[in-house]
Amino acid sequence: MRSDNKILLGVVGIGSAIYVAIMLAGLPWLALGLLLVAAIIFIAILVGNSKAYTNQINTYRIITVVALLLITAHGIRFAFDYSRKDFQKEFLLDIRGTIERGVAKSDIMEKGFYIYRAVQQGEYESITAATDSIIGDRLLENNVYLSDFDKLKLRTPSDKDDDADFFLRER
Repeated sequence: MRSDNKILLGVVGIGSAIYVAIMLAGLPWLALGLLLVAAIIFIAILVGNSKAYTNQINTYRIITVVALLLITAHGIRFAFDYSRKDFQKEFLLDIRGTIERGVAKSDIMEKGFYIYRAVQQGEYESITAATDSIIGDRLLENNVYLSDFDKLKLRTPSDKDDDADFFLRER
C-alpha cells in the first residue's frame, strides 16, 4: 500500500475515532468542527494525489477549484448552523416560557377557586386564613405564588454552549 493511501486511511480512521469520542462526551459542535477539519485534510490529500493521475493542467485546475468550492461550502454551512444554535435555543426557551406562564396561570386559578369555595363553605373565616392554610408553603415574600414551573426556573440553564440535552433533562 502506498504511503498516500495510508495517510488517507489514517485520517479517516483517526477522524472517525475522534468524532465518536467527542460526541460521546456531549460536545457535538466541537466534534463536527474537528470532523470538518479532517474532511478538509482528506480533500486536500485527494487533490494533491490527483495531479499524478491527470495529464492536463486544466483538468487539475478544475479538480482544485471544485475541491475549494466544496470546502468553502461546507465551511459556510458549518458557520451558519453554529450561529443558528443560539437563536434556536432562545426561541425554544421563549416557547417554554409561554407554556409555563399558561400552566402557572391555570394553577393559580385552580387554587384561587379552591380557596374561594373553602371560604364560601365556611371552612375558613377569611380568604387570608384559607390562603395561608392551603397554599402557604408556596407563598414567597410579599405573597408571591411559586408554581411548579417557577421552581424549575430557580435552576439556571448551563452556561455551556453545547448543552444539547438541556430541554430533555429531568428536573
